[in-house]
Amino acid sequence: MANKITQAEIDAVNVASNAGDTLTGTTTENKRVFDALPEFIITKYNTFVDWVIANFISEDKLTDLNSLTAKYTAAAAVTNGDFKCTLTGLSTLTSGDVVKVSFPSATDKTKVARLSVDNGTTYKNIYMGENLLASAVENKEIELMYNGTQFEPMCEITDTNANGTWIKKPDGTMTCTKSVSKTSIISGISGNLYSDGLNNINLGSWAKTFNAVPIATYGVRRASGDSNTFIDAVAYVSSSSAGYTSAYATISKTASLIINCHAIGFWK
Repeated sequence: MANKITQAEIDAVNVASNAGDTLTGTTTENKRVFDALPEFIITKYNTFVDWVIANFISEDKLTDLNSLTAKYTAAAAVTNGDFKCTLTGLSTLTSGDVVKVSFPSATDKTKVARLSVDNGTTYKNIYMGENLLASAVENKEIELMYNGTQFEPMCEITDTNANGTWIKKPDGTMTCTKSVSKTSIISGISGNLYSDGLNNINLGSWAKTFNAVPIATYGVRRASGDSNTFIDAVAYVSSSSAGYTSAYATISKTASLIINCHAIGFWK
């Protein structure tokens, strides 16, 4: 078992400086005294390493241990969303194994991403609350942990679809962003302003569904020189929907708007 080096063990081999003391031994004898502490530490360290290897690292993984911590292994794209590589010493995966893989462009980025670390013999899905598409992992260096069934990314993953961009993090947080372009006919009178109608602008869906209603913020970027135009508070925001809003202006007009939507919440 692993034990800390105690102060008593250090005192037993340490050389202390005392006023008036002089060296009386030969050069070899004196060197042996001064070498005692570092040699003791080396022995304790090597004993600890042997203990870690014996208790936590199986022999079939030792060959590839240094390469896994030092670099990413290049994978090759196969059919669909499949990727393959060879990791010496990890031909048989066990839960908790960590691999670092450099992914190339996928053959079909719309398919589910799968990885083989035994050069194509066995494929496992890449999973982050759902099976990820190949577009989410292609052209990236990703550290993955095998959970006994599939690979889980240990870093943030981002991808873009028709509803915007999403970023998932291993701690469960998720961010979704999107820009919605809308041309609104703002002609209806609403008090002292003109409006395009109540909740007339559908902001669409988030790029990914949150596990609860996220915190969302919105901003308007006007196009075509449309000044004095703004949006109402956004209504009907949900875990999947960016909500609905209305456009207002101080004069009757047709306005081209770009509405930026940003949400942060959780995917698990």
